[in-house]
Amino acid sequence: MSRRPRRRRGDRGSAGLTVVLLTPVVLGLLAFSVLAGRTGTAHQDVVSAAQAAARAVSLRSSAASADRDARAAADATLRAAGVACVSTDVAVLGAPAPGGDVTVEVACDIRLSDLTDLSLPGTKTVRARATAPIDRYRGGGS
Repeated sequence: MSRRPRRRRGDRGSAGLTVVLLTPVVLGLLAFSVLAGRTGTAHQDVVSAAQAAARAVSLRSSAASADRDARAAADATLRAAGVACVSTDVAVLGAPAPGGDVTVEVACDIRLSDLTDLSLPGTKTVRARATAPIDRYRGGGS
């Protein structure tokens, strides 16, 4: 006659308790990874807006209309990418001159709730800077 091994009663239900305790941790890590990924995507969209703005200023702009051309190009690029900025700041650094370079900085305040499906309060400012050469014979001088 063999004896059946006795189970310890202290371990009953421990798997269920582990699942209940780890589920919020796993969901929190998942939400953080979504936030990090969407923040990276938004940053890349702002970089594209800065590049488009610098190119617009370098190709067809006079020094007087540089700010207007940069803002129009940045706004159009952000709108096409689906980035909803609470506020956008576009700055042309330096005066465009033929044969030189033009640098444009774009800053976009994005609501954290737009980056995730959670209702997180606050905003994150995403900044990017791009430089484009000005064609000696085409833009920046008139």
